[in-house]
Amino acid sequence: MRRCGQPTAHVTFVEIDLNTENLIDHLEKHGFDLNQKTFVLWEGVTYYLPITSVHSVLAQLSLLSTESAIAFDYVLEKSFQDPSGHYGASECFRYVKRKGEPMLTSFKPEEIEQELQRHGFMVVSQMEKEALSTSVLQTTETMCDIFGIVHARRT
Repeated sequence: MRRCGQPTAHVTFVEIDLNTENLIDHLEKHGFDLNQKTFVLWEGVTYYLPITSVHSVLAQLSLLSTESAIAFDYVLEKSFQDPSGHYGASECFRYVKRKGEPMLTSFKPEEIEQELQRHGFMVVSQMEKEALSTSVLQTTETMCDIFGIVHARRT
């Protein structure tokens, strides 16, 4: 944010190991108010965590106040199971593994929705490549076919 010239005085940067630390406890130690309406952008993380850690974080986020929201990306199980059948998947998976950060977790879109519902969230939107490229990015260019994005609101 600083490098982009954005003000950061109102932001608290907090490092955490989501495999071993409790997210909510850790945030509260740094001044987070669980009762405030909150938006959590959990980007570029879920696929590097074991499935148990993803489930644990979602359970912890269920403590957020009503009307809070979360958005995150995830690797689609179909691309994880058959990388050669999904544009860019094989190359991406090889690259991150070579860098020492292999992708560990993937989901089917319906699994994400069920997991969020289980923790008191209602899916507002969920997108894969087609919707992302036409609705959000407004392009018809070929793009990587391995990620999904979900936005959900606490009920």
